[in-house]
Amino acid sequence: MFQGSVPPYYIDVGNTSHFMRYLHLRKRLVSHLAIKNGGHDYMGRSSAAGALGILVHNLDTLAHDTNFSPEGCDTKYNTITAGTGATTLSIYDFADAHNVTLIGGYHQTITASGDWVLGGGHSILSPVYGLGIDRIVQFKLVTPDGRAAAHRKRMPERRFVLGVAWPRRDLRCCP
Repeated sequence: MFQGSVPPYYIDVGNTSHFMRYLHLRKRLVSHLAIKNGGHDYMGRSSAAGALGILVHNLDTLAHDTNFSPEGCDTKYNTITAGTGATTLSIYDFADAHNVTLIGGYHQTITASGDWVLGGGHSILSPVYGLGIDRIVQFKLVTPDGRAAAHRKRMPERRFVLGVAWPRRDLRCCP
C-alpha cells in the first residue's frame, strides 16, 4: 500500500507531558518526526513518509492572567496564554471576552503559535500595534530532546531556537 508522504502512524497528543513522553519514545522507533498542528504547511514539514506523526491540535487551552510575570522577571503583564493548538478564531473570541487586544493572523483557522508568529506575525493591526512577535512576553516549548523550557525575549542568544523573529539583540521584556 502506497502511503505517499503521510506518516504510517499518528499520535494524538492530549497534554504537554504526553508530547514529552512521545519525543523520548520516538528516539527508539523512528528517525524522523512530523508534527502536525493546523496543517497550513505547504513545505511538507507536517508530514513525511516513514515518520512518526504527532498531532498537537488538542493542545488548545486558553488562559487569561492580569498579572503574568515571565519566568525570571518581576514585570507584570495582562496576558493571554494560548496552547499550541488554539486557533486564531478561538483566541480572538477569548481575547474579546477578556477585553485584551490581540495581534493575530487574518485567517481564523490557523494556529497562532506556529510559523505565523515565528515568521514575525504580520497582521492587519501591525501598522498600529506592531508585529505579533512584538507582543510575546514568553514562549514555553518542548525541546527536541523532550524537555520543557521557557524562552523569553531577554535571552537573545537563544532566539535561533524559535526562529529568526527577534531582529535586534537588545530586546528585553524585563529590566
